[in-house]
Amino acid sequence: MNKVVILPRKNENNLYHILPLIKGLEIYFDGMDEAYQIHIVHSSDLNNQAALIKNRCSFHKIDEDELGPLKSLKLAERLKDLFNLTHSFCFRDDIGSLSLQKFLKAKKRYGYSSIQGKIANNNFFENYESLAPKDLYAKPLADFFRVQREEVLNLLSKEMRRYKPEVENFFKAPEVEPFVLKIFEELALESEHLLLVKTLVKDLHKKTYLWLEKENEASESLFKEHSGLLNISEASSMSFDAYLEKCLGVVTDKAWVAEMAAFFGVDVILFDAKDYRLDDFINDNVTVVKTKGPGSYIIEYQQDQQFTKEVTIDGLNDFIFQKFNL
Repeated sequence: MNKVVILPRKNENNLYHILPLIKGLEIYFDGMDEAYQIHIVHSSDLNNQAALIKNRCSFHKIDEDELGPLKSLKLAERLKDLFNLTHSFCFRDDIGSLSLQKFLKAKKRYGYSSIQGKIANNNFFENYESLAPKDLYAKPLADFFRVQREEVLNLLSKEMRRYKPEVENFFKAPEVEPFVLKIFEELALESEHLLLVKTLVKDLHKKTYLWLEKENEASESLFKEHSGLLNISEASSMSFDAYLEKCLGVVTDKAWVAEMAAFFGVDVILFDAKDYRLDDFINDNVTVVKTKGPGSYIIEYQQDQQFTKEVTIDGLNDFIFQKFNL
């Protein structure tokens, strides 16, 4: 049995950055006809993002203050499932994480070749420092397992688009009409998010499902005003896969949702994407929208090549209608 643990970057907040590494390891071990388990150890709840990859790996949530030269030993003892490891990948280079890497005692330990890294690791990352997250996690596949990134992404694309979630019928109906899915943190009063949703709902004759992490008076009023806007905020983020098959397009402010839907083959608008560029995403069916000012936006999108254009709220509305074939 091959047991693998992955320690992602400290600030990693997108599980789908790691998906190519997970898939690449599956390709490698399946090709060797060997059994395997994949574990992810991180301080954030990345398991809440696992809608498309349920049962492919196990998650272990830790606290950052559990990491340290001595604390990591206790943490390794607490992570009882992680014994007899064959491989461990550490995408961090701090003493606490490297101490955990060492105390987990995997036979093959992959990580950086810094002074402290050489104490904990026995297989070294070379020229990884400047890589974007979408490339970082895939590079060890070619370096150590002779599995190429392009092969992994090609297989993932085919696999995810064939994926059929075996989940409860959230729609409570035998046939569901195509709809637009919107997933946001919240719709604050007088926010660009609220303006966008109101504009889309006003002109859209398709059903719209809206999921909010935080509901408020503005969103409650919106649901009352628009009968075609359906509130699915009670659904778990782990069930988002249930909504993708009949979905015409996704509008969201969450990067991991954008990447997840894009892997499935759905066109995505990542709205108010302050910290993201088009190049940050593995799939080219993600469009990045940045807010320039009230009702003014910059769109980055892929169409054989990258394009950028500035639009008003009406122009953004038109772009989304065209993108989603509404």
